[in-house]
Amino acid sequence: MEHRRVVAARSTLRKHWLVLAGVPFFSHCGGCFLLGCPTRVDTVSWDHLLPDGGTWAGGQLGLEDCSLICADAGVGSNRCENSTTSTIDCISGGVCKGRLPPGLRSMSGSWLAQNAELEAAAVYAFEHLALELEVHGLPQLARAALEASRDEVRHAAAATRLALKYGVCPSAPTVTLPPEPRSLEELALDNAAEGCGRELLGATFNRWEAEHAGDPLVRAAMGPIAVDEASHARFSFALADALTPRMPLSVRRRAREAQEHALLQLAAAEPPRALRESFGLMEPDHAMKTAHALLDAHRHA
Repeated sequence: MEHRRVVAARSTLRKHWLVLAGVPFFSHCGGCFLLGCPTRVDTVSWDHLLPDGGTWAGGQLGLEDCSLICADAGVGSNRCENSTTSTIDCISGGVCKGRLPPGLRSMSGSWLAQNAELEAAAVYAFEHLALELEVHGLPQLARAALEASRDEVRHAAAATRLALKYGVCPSAPTVTLPPEPRSLEELALDNAAEGCGRELLGATFNRWEAEHAGDPLVRAAMGPIAVDEASHARFSFALADALTPRMPLSVRRRAREAQEHALLQLAAAEPPRALRESFGLMEPDHAMKTAHALLDAHRHA
């Protein structure tokens, strides 16, 4: 009950932070999405078996389990949701650079809007992770996660300003956080994908954009973001170092698979060509080579 009360209180504070940072909360943007990056939803059959061979016990599936189930069905996904008791909606679209919170429900269709919304969603992700780490007796890592959440407030504001400059207005991400803290095993798998995977590559993308973007405002925004995201990636590997010794070999194997899947999935996502020069975005083949190099150098163990 105490955990639920703190989550509710911090959720209210989080929204105030985002508003004060200049992040608008549009519920409907109408026709302002000038640059499209449509979201695709593939509904696949599911036999209630989890990737580790266990049986689903009900509730919301974790991102890693859901993504691996989608991959087994031959469908890529940035996120996914339980559609019915016998199907899963595998959702793809946009470039997911930051840490996703558990319970992320919906985002806009525009690539630029999604970038801002994902930065805002990362505030939820790090704040909830900080609470969970406190519960599990890891106060130093909890403080680092809370500090990262404050970084993401600035990132959301910067990404929103860029989106608005290009005629795109983001919406507030819809997030339904779990009422109870996740287990250490769930945290280890989530961190392998979100931190040691997406954040690691996302930090590299941000640094590249800071150096190669044709738009000087993009370069100015991405420089500080790249520094912060590199720090978040280091935090993720520190968290992995703390959690891995407590995990059985089967979970360590799943964590390695989750990291690889997340890295390669992000590298394979193609942003709109119209934005490639102004945002300094990597060409697809370069992005994939970068992902493989990072995987070799920073493979989660």
